[in-house]
Amino acid sequence: MKKYYPHLNQGKKPFEKQIGGNHYLEWTIQPMEFFIANKIPKAEGDIIQYLLRNKGNRRQDLEKAQHVLEMLIENLDREPNQP
Repeated sequence: MKKYYPHLNQGKKPFEKQIGGNHYLEWTIQPMEFFIANKIPKAEGDIIQYLLRNKGNRRQDLEKAQHVLEMLIENLDREPNQP
């Protein structure tokens, strides 16, 4: 079990810290910062984030991205007047 040291993040701005690791801090821009700046909706952001992950079970992350994409497509198909 990882220990949590809240004092290490005190006084830092939200995009200068990370809870539970530092993998996003090593990037030029954190995914959430990119999503906010570009007004990317939650589901689309989740897909991107699953694709960018480089830890754990790669196949599972790709399947999660595919699942969210399938949900978006199904939802789009339900909307009237879709080509």
